Amino acid sequence: MREQKRPLNAADVERRLQFIIDEASLPNPIYDQTVRMAFRVATNFYCVGRDCGSEYVYEFSRYRSEEANKVWRSGDWKKQLHNEHQEPLKVVWDWIINDGQVTTKRLEERLRKWPMVVITRDEERGIAKKETCPIKRYENIRVFQLADDKTWSLRVCPGSD
Repeated sequence: MREQKRPLNAADVERRLQFIIDEASLPNPIYDQTVRMAFRVATNFYCVGRDCGSEYVYEFSRYRSEEANKVWRSGDWKKQLHNEHQEPLKVVWDWIINDGQVTTKRLEERLRKWPMVVITRDEERGIAKKETCPIKRYENIRVFQLADDKTWSLRVCPGSD
């Protein structure tokens, strides 16, 4: 008998983080589609509270660039927006491997520190792909955060590790 589908919860996400850490601790770890998808499920959950597709993140993300927010408000946004990991997931993967002592709590903290941001496709093309520091990657993009009272305010970036 197949189990009834239920929403993803924090314990589910923690298991996925442990999977990533376990894979990274192998003698020859592989950064494959399975690892990348586990990362994406976690970052979607931390961004919008559920496992979902890109369009849901576009609509409900609490983090948007100023330009993306203008496009989103225009109503013609589906092909103009991009969900961007401020800190590339491959950089986080390399940190896990090089540190060797990463826990699910530390991994969650790192992913939450640099949440996924909705930006425009034009802004995405302007990000230096080889730059790994989120502060430098986003020095020309103003990121806003949605507060609990539904107002947008400029997000102050945390310091970089």
